Amino acid sequence: MSSAKPLISEYLIIAIVLLISACPSLAADYVPVSYKEKDFVDAWCAASQGATEVQQADRTRIDCVTAEYAIEFDFGVKWAEAIGQALFYSAESGLKPGIVLILKKPGDIRYLARLEKANRHHRLNIRIWVMRPDDLTHPSRAMGLH
Repeated sequence: MSSAKPLISEYLIIAIVLLISACPSLAADYVPVSYKEKDFVDAWCAASQGATEVQQADRTRIDCVTAEYAIEFDFGVKWAEAIGQALFYSAESGLKPGIVLILKKPGDIRYLARLEKANRHHRLNIRIWVMRPDDLTHPSRAMGLH
């Protein structure tokens, strides 16, 4: 009876290895990569000729300021927090609110859908951009300039 468990485990391991080797993109989605928000801010803001970490009178800092927008950067899971910060930074600076939502993996697209729904439903008029890890080398793609 004890020999059946290792056999099942061996089959499970073989199945997982075959699945990952047959679909390399699955393996890439689960490779831990440590990107920092600042990496995205620096790349995108430089490409948009904006200024990073702009301090306001109340000592808060806007991630990126362009001629038109006060922009908050956040990873997908923090989409709701990004709304509040973008609206506050807009009120403080007098600029339009913007959010760059950072999607680290394909499943994060659900956070973009939530952000867009809230933006549309409440007529927040927040400009939304999306960045993915690949955009770090080509930030103009995330800005829609490709």
